[in-house]
Amino acid sequence: MTEEYLYHYKKTRKQRSALFIRMSMVCLGYIAALYLVEYHTDIVIPENTHDISVITLSLFAIILLLIGFWHIGNPATYEAYISRREFSVSYPEAKSLSFRVKIEGLRGFVWVDLGVFW
Repeated sequence: MTEEYLYHYKKTRKQRSALFIRMSMVCLGYIAALYLVEYHTDIVIPENTHDISVITLSLFAIILLLIGFWHIGNPATYEAYISRREFSVSYPEAKSLSFRVKIEGLRGFVWVDLGVFW
């Protein structure tokens, strides 16, 4: 982070894909836990609940994996920063959502330098 930025956030889609892949692994973990509970305990899970849980968690895992792999295959970078002069957000492949605003142009905004955090 340069000295000019008060806040700077930058993340690639490849970095973001790890979240979706981890969430799909959690779904598969829930399915495994369901089978382990049924196998090692005397708890009886109703068949409808079992089937619905396995099917929906499997579908969610597949969808999340596909989203994660799409993020890996389509690289782009999201970036946002705040400086003393401007606030900027840059979305990949969505120029209509990206913007840059001068801080002095914001109505009702008063800059207060606290000096404690920076």
